[in-house]
Amino acid sequence: MIEYIDIFKSQAKSLLKEYRAQTGEAKLRCQKVFGKKEDLSLMNMQHVIAKEYGFDSWNELQSAGDAKLATALIEQKNLSLQKPLRFYADDKGVAMFETHKHKLMSQNPHIDFKNFQTQTPFGDFSPWIDLSYMDVSSYDLSKMDVSFVTYSNLTIWPKDVSKLPAHFQPKEFFEERKNFGLGIKNLHKQGITGQNRSVAVIDWCKLSNHLEYYQNIKGYEEYDVKSEGGDLSGTQLVSALVGRTCGVAPDADVYYYSVGTIGRAQTYYALALNKICDLHEELIKNGKNGIDAVCMLRGLLAPCFKDDEGALEFSQAAERAQKLGIWLPFDYQNYGAVGVGCKIGGDIDNFKDYELFYSKNPRPIPDEKRLRQMLCFPAGRHTVAGNDTLKSYVFNPYPTNLEAYKCGLYLLAKSVNPNLSGQEFWQKALASGDYVENIGIIVNPQKLIEHCQK
Repeated sequence: MIEYIDIFKSQAKSLLKEYRAQTGEAKLRCQKVFGKKEDLSLMNMQHVIAKEYGFDSWNELQSAGDAKLATALIEQKNLSLQKPLRFYADDKGVAMFETHKHKLMSQNPHIDFKNFQTQTPFGDFSPWIDLSYMDVSSYDLSKMDVSFVTYSNLTIWPKDVSKLPAHFQPKEFFEERKNFGLGIKNLHKQGITGQNRSVAVIDWCKLSNHLEYYQNIKGYEEYDVKSEGGDLSGTQLVSALVGRTCGVAPDADVYYYSVGTIGRAQTYYALALNKICDLHEELIKNGKNGIDAVCMLRGLLAPCFKDDEGALEFSQAAERAQKLGIWLPFDYQNYGAVGVGCKIGGDIDNFKDYELFYSKNPRPIPDEKRLRQMLCFPAGRHTVAGNDTLKSYVFNPYPTNLEAYKCGLYLLAKSVNPNLSGQEFWQKALASGDYVENIGIIVNPQKLIEHCQK
């Protein structure tokens, strides 16, 4: 797990590297603290970083509690953002949203721990259960299916392993599932991390800051966001995209646009997408790489959304983005994908251990010709960033990270082939993937990257 101090140490090492490379900005930062003194060491760089964050020395920074370090990180980040990220600090720590200061519970009247199901507000029962803020150490969970369980780093489990599902070790599994699978970590080891690439995210939630993607956030804006709380989807999307330990493209930059909870209206989605196009053109004008793709959960270009308020404006914004070369992977008519998940006891890097997510109404199995055109991506059963504190995590069993994996993998491909279009990426992914009977083509990241390098 990333700790607060790790961020400061990493920044000191980066500053030393830049200083030795004689970059103007690094020299100027050091001169503000040490004047004309030369031959500065890593210890000197740590002192510079400490001063920049408002501490008198590195020793003071190291001895500061989590709350002070978290506050310093967020306040510094907010200096570079158009819209500041909110937070609430007290002696116990830092919460991203005041409404999310949860207390651990030992009982939940809505969860049936005998049959492992949750009673919904409509009176029926769902197999999905949430143990994120629970002390379940007194329960017998041996027959629980982890495929349907949400839990966090706060969850307290039984010490008696006989009360846990077979072969399930909560902490080990939690860490293992930060790997998005299918060889993504091997690509990272090869230096393919989405470096020098940028992605924009449009979501209806406010974004909470997190150590997973703290350094990746380059822009944050809100439009018509009335809620004071923050939902998990934005945090999940960004961490799954660019998280340092749980992201597909950990070195890519992200620009986040929150459009609020405004029903089906597309007006603010169109506004955000046009802002992204403006940003893309500005980046290109300044000699930088533009925005490679836009990641969002709603497939607003589908026919079922064509009568929404603002649909025409969004369609026009999408056409503008596509002409600029920005990939819109949420265009399901052209890039519809299927989400798959690794079995609970499976090898997360082995495509043979992946399966479709369970459904009350399983899809009809298409013929083989159609299946060979269905591209599948890991979509859930992963550990991602939580939105309570800067270092909270949650295991998410839902298939909600499909767009993040799809978009993140494109960023990796663009980092080895900057001229690659979204359509070319899609065709290469189909050609290099692994066919699984009754499922489709499961993407093979290693082979895909090899195809993109040719």
